[in-house]
This record gives sequence, structure tokens and C-alpha cells, in this order.
Amino acid sequence: MAQNNLMDKLGIPSHLKWGYLGILIFMMGDGVEQGWLSPYLTEHGMSIEQSAALFTVYGITIAISSWFSGVLAESYGPRKSMLMGLILYLIGTIGFVGQGMAKLDYNAMLLFYAIRGFGYPLFAYSFMVWINYRTPKNMLGRAVGWFWFVFTGGLNVLGAYYSSWALERIGYENTLWSSIIWVLIGAFFALILNRDKFETKASRGSKVQELVNGLTIVKKEPKVLIGGIVRVNQYHSSICVSSFPADVYGRAWI
Repeated sequence: MAQNNLMDKLGIPSHLKWGYLGILIFMMGDGVEQGWLSPYLTEHGMSIEQSAALFTVYGITIAISSWFSGVLAESYGPRKSMLMGLILYLIGTIGFVGQGMAKLDYNAMLLFYAIRGFGYPLFAYSFMVWINYRTPKNMLGRAVGWFWFVFTGGLNVLGAYYSSWALERIGYENTLWSSIIWVLIGAFFALILNRDKFETKASRGSKVQELVNGLTIVKKEPKVLIGGIVRVNQYHSSICVSSFPADVYGRAWI
């Protein structure tokens, strides 16, 4: 009880504490390829244009998944939405590494990396919906801040740190395979140890209507489409700068 009170004072809802830990570990698994995947692929025969196309498609699926994660979480419940994200991530990773990278099959890489891109937004952002619904208003700002702390800490810090350690010891492909272990551990904390209840009151008809609204909003609100395009461009730019070898993007600037 004292530990729960301390977490509430810090701004982490004690009834969602295992979910926060799950997000941290899941995003650590998702971040294992940060900074090295694109150079690895170009060194093994993929052109710069193909690599750029691969990460562009990945960024698009991330944007689409981010777009619909809130609708799915509210309609079907965040637990089911997060489970969908986990399954898509596993399918995408297994296909990308086992079929695409192992056989240097570019079409398989495109397909399965796109599927993988649907995974983490559904998992992580559905949990943010969970936080918003199940956190008292007086601590909601801190609770969301902690979400972004574990999200970026897992993706950009722990993922990168683990990757630098694993690449030297188990190799590139095995490092990607090991990401499955981390996302499963994260899912165990977020979906199984996290016993908090979330009840959705949406009917079947309203669920379908919400999904349709998610598709038609770009016609009603063009600024939303522009925002999505900007999000994809920002993601693709960050991947290119952080992932391409120094001599490649150095020549591009020259």
C-alpha cells in the first residue's frame, strides 16, 4: 500500500504500474534496430533508394496505426488493441528476419516491415488511451508525462544500449530475433500482470461507425491529412539521418 501511494504521488497511477513497465520493455525490444539496420541492409546489397523506400513504407504504416489506435482502443478496449499490436509486431518481425533478411528478399522485407510498423503504435498508444480513461484528472498530466518517459526511454535509450551490447555478441540477425523476447516480456507485464479493468460501452454499430469516421475525417478535416504527412516525413528523416552511414549522407549534403 505504501509503495502504491508513493507511485501515485509521483504521478504514476498505481493500478497501471505494470503497464508502464510493460511499455518500457516492449519499446526496448522495438528499438533494437535503431541506428544500424539501414547501413546493414545497404552493405548487403540493398540500394540507398530501396532502403529509403523500405523505411518510408514503415513510417506510413506507423502513421496509419497511430491514427487508428485511439479508435480501436476505445471501441474494443485497450487490452485487445494492444494484443493486436503485439501479434502484428510478431508476424512482421518473424517474416522480416526469417524470410526477408535471411534470403535477401526485398519484396518480403517491404511486406513484413510494413506489418511490423503497425505493431508498436497499437500497443503503446492504446495504453495511452487506457491512461487517459483511468487516471484522475489531477494527476493526468504527470501520468502522460511518465508514459512518454518510458516510451522514449525504452525506444531510444535502453533499445540502443542493448543493441550496442548484443550486436558484438550475438550478431545482427540474432539481435533482431531477440527483440521478440523483449516485446513478449513487455506484453506479459502490460497485459497479464496489469489487472486493471477497462470497460468499453460502444455497441457494434458504433464501433463500425467510429472506424468509418477515422477513414473519412481526412475529407472533413484536410489539416489532419497534412499532419499525418508531416508525421511520416519527420519519421523518415530521423531514420535516414540516424541510420545511413556517415559517408552516405555526408555526400548527399555535399
